[in-house]
Amino acid sequence: MPAALRTEGTIDDHSVYRVRRKAQGDPDSERKLGPRRKGIVDLRRRARICQQNNARYLDALAVVGRTAKVHDVIAPVIKSADLNGRRVRALHPWAEPDLPLLKAIGNGDHLVNGFRNRDILAAVFHAQPGDDQERRRRSARVSYLLRILRGHGLIEKITGMHRHHVTDKGRELIAAFIATDQASLHDLKHCT
Repeated sequence: MPAALRTEGTIDDHSVYRVRRKAQGDPDSERKLGPRRKGIVDLRRRARICQQNNARYLDALAVVGRTAKVHDVIAPVIKSADLNGRRVRALHPWAEPDLPLLKAIGNGDHLVNGFRNRDILAAVFHAQPGDDQERRRRSARVSYLLRILRGHGLIEKITGMHRHHVTDKGRELIAAFIATDQASLHDLKHCT
């Protein structure tokens, strides 16, 4: 009998999800992004969120079974790319700061809600900033690195929020980078 994988979603903390709705008690107000409520009023949104989360989780698991060659997956991103008519540099996947950045965005903690600039800061810069100017400089650096990842199609911005999700291409690439980074010569001996 073949094995089956069933995914389910439970939401414990409703405050992390946002929903566009009119102000309570004012049906003529314009729709604004606000916190999602626990009751049944936002049930459709909750079902859509859970379905999208389960789909992202299954897509992330599907990368493991791929048989594509690592060279074919990595080749496009080690060349410069284009984002909105502006050139972005090539990735240096096994060097600083790109490898820690890729590991940080590939973290399963960001699979559900995506990630923000501040979520990635600690992975790229290990020490705390000395002052406010240094914090802003680091934040700008992470924004620049995220722009490079968007240019290569590895992440996409979530509409109306300051968050990003890893794309299918990004998941595949991150899995390839991490696998080759952790591989030993003994592992590679069996590949020839």
